[in-house]
This record gives sequence, structure tokens and C-alpha cells, in this order.
Amino acid sequence: MTVALASIHHDPDGRLTAQARRVLPALMRIFDALAVQATEQTPDSALAPLAESGALVRRGPSDGHLQLGRARRAALALGLEHEPHTLLFCDLDRALHWAERHPEELERAARHIGRYDFTVLG
Repeated sequence: MTVALASIHHDPDGRLTAQARRVLPALMRIFDALAVQATEQTPDSALAPLAESGALVRRGPSDGHLQLGRARRAALALGLEHEPHTLLFCDLDRALHWAERHPEELERAARHIGRYDFTVLG
């Protein structure tokens, strides 16, 4: 069973770039594929570690919190391009934190999520 991680990413100042470089190898060991819907304000330098890790990355406009659902749906659609059996959606900053601080828990969640039709965490 393949499991893809679908995420949104807004990092106009590149504050997560160092963490992404450090944690993406662990994240890519847990997931078979990664799809990231980033905002136009997120610089190339912040997206480079994602692209280098093999993630599918697209940019779209940032319409603020009132339109956040659109970005999340775009991330899910992007994740489906990997044709996974299962998708897990998590904002990228949370996924990086989870993989860095609680990798075993994230791995269990990814491994077991396919047992159910729909899962909400949190």
C-alpha cells in the first residue's frame, strides 16, 4: 500500500528551510510520495529542499485564511497525482515537526491510516 503526504506550505521568510533539509530524509522514509501546494510568496530557496527530495511542488496564490480550504483541496489533488492508495494531509510545518520530534508515531499513523475510509487526527 502506498501512502502519500499532501501538504500546504507558506514560508515567505524561509524560516523552515533548515528544518526541511534536516527532516525531509526521515519524512521521505515514512511516505512513498510527497505533494506540496506552496504559496507564491514562498521563495524558491524554501522550496528547493522539497524538490530535491522528489516532492511534487506547485505554487498557487495565497488567499488568506478565509480561502485556506482551496489550498488544502489543491494539495490533495496534487497528492493524487502520485496515484497512492492512501493520502495523509498535514500542513508541512506540522509534518516536519512530527517527523523530527515523534517519528515513530508518524510512521505508525502512516502505516495504519489505510485501514480506514476516513481518519481525522487532532
